[in-house]
Amino acid sequence: MINEIYQNVLYFLELSFDKNVLWIVFPLLIATIIMLFYFEKYKDEKPGWNTHVSNSLVLLFVAMILFRQIYNIDGLGMINFVENISKFVVSLVILLIGIIILFLNFEHFLPEKIARYVSSPLTLNLIAYVVILYVFSEIQDGWGIFISLLIIFALLIVILNLIRIPLRNLFEYIKKMKEKEKVEEIKGEKKPIHEKKKMIKKEEVLIRKEKKEKEKK
Repeated sequence: MINEIYQNVLYFLELSFDKNVLWIVFPLLIATIIMLFYFEKYKDEKPGWNTHVSNSLVLLFVAMILFRQIYNIDGLGMINFVENISKFVVSLVILLIGIIILFLNFEHFLPEKIARYVSSPLTLNLIAYVVILYVFSEIQDGWGIFISLLIIFALLIVILNLIRIPLRNLFEYIKKMKEKEKVEEIKGEKKPIHEKKKMIKKEEVLIRKEKKEKEKK
């Protein structure tokens, strides 16, 4: 069983680079990385409901791609939805989940914090990725496949969260450097003013001395 799971994991990882799968997976990867960088750089910025709605559309688009893939298997058309019932059901579930999340976000039904987590591009894109691998795979169904995909999903979650740590530290360091530069800039702007004040005071002292000398004369 363990060897089967290991082989399945390797198979799915290799499948990710299949030309048909890569055309779908690559945009998801790019979007995930960009959003990962964005949310770490602007961690104090809260995404709005419009962002949650747009994120939930991912599952709808992916579900349509999966239906097309099932339909085109061996050129059999609609009969594939019966012959590959498990893949069809999984794709249908993804579609329904996408519709439900879209509706909940559109109506602002959930608390914003929960909606932000549910509609996170990291979560949705990883779910989409795992389901894409399953539908495009050619190995027989079984618990081994389910566990293998679950392992891939969990590993990616861990890896992405580990990547967030150095990113967070990097952007914190850059932020502190910018703040330090601003302080130094302000100090640099104040320095000429301070020197001018000193000059004015010296001039005032000289003027007073001249007045006193004149008065003595």
